[in-house]
Amino acid sequence: MLFTSLILAIATPSIAHAKPVIAVAPVSGINVHQGYLDASGDVFAGHLRATGAYQALVIPGEGGRHELSAAAAKALGNSINASAVAVLHVTRLGSAATIRLSIYEANGALSHTDQLKALTPDDMDKVLARLAKGVATGEPAKHNADIETVTEQEGRPLARMAVNSTWGIKIGMLVPAKSVGSVDALPGIGVYWLYDARSFLAEVDVGFHNGQNASDIYLGIGGFVPLSRGNVTPYLGGNLRWIAAEYGGSGGSGLQLAGGGGVLLGRLSTVQFRADLQYFLNTFRERSYKNDDETMAHGLSFNLGISF
Repeated sequence: MLFTSLILAIATPSIAHAKPVIAVAPVSGINVHQGYLDASGDVFAGHLRATGAYQALVIPGEGGRHELSAAAAKALGNSINASAVAVLHVTRLGSAATIRLSIYEANGALSHTDQLKALTPDDMDKVLARLAKGVATGEPAKHNADIETVTEQEGRPLARMAVNSTWGIKIGMLVPAKSVGSVDALPGIGVYWLYDARSFLAEVDVGFHNGQNASDIYLGIGGFVPLSRGNVTPYLGGNLRWIAAEYGGSGGSGLQLAGGGGVLLGRLSTVQFRADLQYFLNTFRERSYKNDDETMAHGLSFNLGISF
């Protein structure tokens, strides 16, 4: 009786601190050599053990082309009394392979799923290490990299969409609704560079207006939202410009805000026409020659442009 009590006293702490057993099922895959699949299961089991949270048993066999189902994973785990079953599936398409992990509990419930892409066979070890780390910490593999597990796929520069660009000439009229003096409509001309990033249009423009008793010169940037993806595209947006202006008074310089809309004709072509109407507001004041009145000029501008 005393001997039995001693055995239980020694065994109980070991039982209490026993780590969950995860069975690693034979790895399945498409367009992947069987040797890589066998090695992946063995390496993944090693990474699971390295987390310190689990025991891992590799179940021998070939996984074939199709991923193990939940029912099959449950039966496999129950056959060796495992706490859970890890199912790995590798699919190579082109030069990259996606490694997908599913963890099934003893009752067949899916408790964890994750995946990450490997660009080369050398990446697979890093991906498997991060998938194992994700099982232990709950953090997705794509977010748990360290300096030793950054993959070649992640080290590549991100691909970017090409932006179409054109440059053009625009002519138009500026019509101040309010200014420090009596100002007629001002004809103007400018040059612009328009960049089409599909979801938005960006512009850089420079130009001037000149009349009998008023003039300005400006440099600005603009942004517009296209309202369609067709060859004829209405758009809305605005410009922010630095402008030096003299609208019937002593003149001034500063920022001009402009907003409105227009139409871009030939968006899908190498030659484009555009027309836009904007309301503008100068954020600086101009002093009158006749008295001490100061006015922030505002009004409308209309432009027609052609770009190449």
